[in-house]
This record gives sequence, C-alpha cells and structure tokens, in this order.
Amino acid sequence: MRIIPWQDTPQAIAILASCAIEPPAKLRHTKQFYLTSDEWLAYDVSDERVAKLSAIQNEHFLAAECLGGREAARIAVGLSVAEAIDIAVAVNAGRGIAA
Repeated sequence: MRIIPWQDTPQAIAILASCAIEPPAKLRHTKQFYLTSDEWLAYDVSDERVAKLSAIQNEHFLAAECLGGREAARIAVGLSVAEAIDIAVAVNAGRGIAA
C-alpha cells in the first residue's frame, strides 16, 4: 500500500493550479487576549477552492488513517492547505520570472 500526500491527488493538483494562477484572498484575523492580541493572515475559506482543498485534505486523512493508522495519516497530510497554496503560488511566481 502506497500513501500519497493529499496535495498530490489529481483533484487537489487541479485546484492548486487554479490557486497558483489566481491566488485566493488572504484575510486578517485577530484574537484578543487579556493583555495582548494575536493577528494572522489566512486564506479566505469562503473561496470554494480553499473549502474544497480542506475537504480533500480531511477525506484523505480519514482514508489514510483507516488504511494505515496514524503514521499513514501523517504522511497523507504533511502540508496544511495554506502551505500547499503558498507553494503553488511561489512555484508559479518563479516560473514567471524565468520566462
């Protein structure tokens, strides 16, 4: 049995290619604490591509865990959705520079 990372599935590759060409929006998030706050950017989950990638990742994790346990699931979900999109965008940007 060979477990592949979720981002290497044909459906994820197609969606990531779309994100590389036209990246989803990143939204600023803030969480307030007693004496401080935390701010971060995250891809907009209302973008159906981001939502679909998350669903693919979750499905792939569950399938891999059923087939091979926690270690298989770890291999299957090595990257977060944001990391996969960031890589796709960076690779596409690198191609534009070399052209």
